[in-house]
Amino acid sequence: MQTLPGADKRRARGVRFEREADAALSERAERAAMLQAEAAQAWLERHLQEQRQQVLQGQIEDALVLVQSLEGSVRGGTAAPADALLAREALLQLEQGLIAAKAELSNARLTLARYTGTPPDQALGDPPAYQRLQNTAWANDSLSGSYTLPALPDLIALQAREVVARADAELAQQELTSDWSAEVMFTQRSAPSANTVSIGVSVPLQWNRPQRQQRELAARLARVEELQADREEQTRERLLQVQRWQQEWRAGLERIAHLDARRQPLAEQRIAVALAAYRGGREPLGPVLQARRDALSLALERLTLERETAGLWARLEFLTPITAHPPVSLNAPNAQAGERP
Repeated sequence: MQTLPGADKRRARGVRFEREADAALSERAERAAMLQAEAAQAWLERHLQEQRQQVLQGQIEDALVLVQSLEGSVRGGTAAPADALLAREALLQLEQGLIAAKAELSNARLTLARYTGTPPDQALGDPPAYQRLQNTAWANDSLSGSYTLPALPDLIALQAREVVARADAELAQQELTSDWSAEVMFTQRSAPSANTVSIGVSVPLQWNRPQRQQRELAARLARVEELQADREEQTRERLLQVQRWQQEWRAGLERIAHLDARRQPLAEQRIAVALAAYRGGREPLGPVLQARRDALSLALERLTLERETAGLWARLEFLTPITAHPPVSLNAPNAQAGERP
């Protein structure tokens, strides 16, 4: 028996398959955008850990010079042994911090290699200019007070799923109309009976159709309303999230500028004053070591702040589909500053 669906039903089935294909492509683009953003975050994390290790190594070198100088002064009788022990304790604390920093750097390298497929020890390129956004859609306050967003992969995927649900509802509507069916049967008989061919056509008659329950259609329509409400809610939530990222990114830039202009010079001045007082015999070694520890804490604080700000930059920069900007190799040694990591 061959079913003969109507033209509208065949069209509805074809549209549904097309919408499913579109939804699959949109979900693929969403996953690709998420992967690119995660790779950018992994690149920034490794860059931070490398900078952190360099800062600690520089502090260790300075501390080692101080220890050697004090030990020589102790042997010459011009410095107290307690000062030499205090300086060596500070050196050991820095070396302990370096051990932890190396472990975190190894983990960061492995994480980045997972995304790039390159050797973990391959050198990074130049860091991106996180002070500005290449994607002008997020570089200003155009979203403030707005209730619309540019096309984002996750929102496009939500809309595609809603369109598929609408196609399902349309198909359910068409399924309410019964299909005609045709049948051809050939019967071979033995003599003296003759062979026969029978043709059958089935045309269902739908009685009292308006009073019949349409559970499947109602369920499909309810699913459409559910997906539409979810998409609208996700769009509002995404808009608020992007606006927060914009504000936090700008605030991070201002905090870094304030730290560089005000706090960093003050920390260097404290070290110079404490060291001069110690050399002049007016202060013990403790204030010098404390000033250096505070300077190290400030340097690490700046690295953390820079990582957070650059992470917000990456979130904003990679919001749009990958095709909107040409991808840049995460490990290109000759990459220019300002390009995507």
